[in-house]
Amino acid sequence: MSNEEIIVKSAISAGIFSEEEAAAYIMNGLRLPIHTFAEWKNHGYMVKKGEHAALVVSIWKPKTRKRKDGKTVEADKEEDDGFFLTTAYLFTKQQVEAIKPA
Repeated sequence: MSNEEIIVKSAISAGIFSEEEAAAYIMNGLRLPIHTFAEWKNHGYMVKKGEHAALVVSIWKPKTRKRKDGKTVEADKEEDDGFFLTTAYLFTKQQVEAIKPA
């Protein structure tokens, strides 16, 4: 099961999205608007002060390794154990606000 499938099923089970809402996003080629703190920041949003994650799920993350020059790269894709389970804390659109330019 992919991370997207894990997130969609968990969001539906938690009552954050209905099956119809989730299907509408997917049919339009979109991801559900529920992301990690870092993903929201990359999209130009910040989590509101005092908010707690709407959903906590275990997702797959690729293993990384450090090269001699200090850069981090993903492990070889051909390895069977190139991924590990990690906990992701996800926030909804209602829990974030746009970052105001300085």
